[in-house]
Amino acid sequence: MSDLITRFQNRRPLGVPVFDAHAHMGRWIFPVFNDGSATAMLRTMDRLGVDAVALAHHAVMGPSPADGNRLAEAQIEPYPGRFYLYCGYSPHYLDEGPALLTRAFADPRYVGIKLHPSAHEVSVDDPRYRPAFEFANDHALPILIHTWVGGGCRPELVGNVAADFPDATVIMGHHGGGWAGFAESVTACGAHPNLVCDTCTSELTYKIVDRLTEAIGVRRVLFGSDIPFLEQDAQLGKVVYARISDDDKARVLGGNFLDLLKRRRNLPPVPLPPVAHQQYAS
Repeated sequence: MSDLITRFQNRRPLGVPVFDAHAHMGRWIFPVFNDGSATAMLRTMDRLGVDAVALAHHAVMGPSPADGNRLAEAQIEPYPGRFYLYCGYSPHYLDEGPALLTRAFADPRYVGIKLHPSAHEVSVDDPRYRPAFEFANDHALPILIHTWVGGGCRPELVGNVAADFPDATVIMGHHGGGWAGFAESVTACGAHPNLVCDTCTSELTYKIVDRLTEAIGVRRVLFGSDIPFLEQDAQLGKVVYARISDDDKARVLGGNFLDLLKRRRNLPPVPLPPVAHQQYAS
């Protein structure tokens, strides 16, 4: 049996870096699994052996990116090395966008940019998003984008935009949602080398990690849970129980995302969590 499965079943640390690349904070328009606070998430993380998460506050997807960033900064302050931030960017606050990005990335806890075209009700290829893509491209940053088949954030459109910004790594959150979205994500990844996928979704479960790693390559798959929308337990289990090698699981669980964080340029380096100094398959 896989050593990671044995450790997981016995509630022991997995022994490899576990970095959740897709999380949120705060309440939302429908119920979430906990109160959305850093303290509540930390209890789950400690129980499961998740070393760190990268998150965006829900407010960045709607009422105010600037306020959402500040709310998240205040909540994670007591927990250095456990929480990192995506800077929210909204096409509805275009005038404040450049200053928002400059302010955020002076703080090394910011690891990427978060876009949610569905919540913004703006297609991802709208020119108002371009300043965010340009900033990410200039600094070799990841952009986490909510993707879902059949709308303005479908993988095909995301890929078309990503083609213009080859130095940005575009994370397709939820790998397009549903089997049709999965298929479209695989096609987009085949055409655009700077696209990667995370693992979180409630719609796809059986062998989804196996299929993703086989279709696009293990180095382009990131563990993401979508906590507190989805249970981190189940999302972590999808990776641990995948029928891939433990070395490949280690890449998905944290190694790949840690590599992305080391690519950034002309910005303060990210203070990586202590667990990042452990060895994982190279």
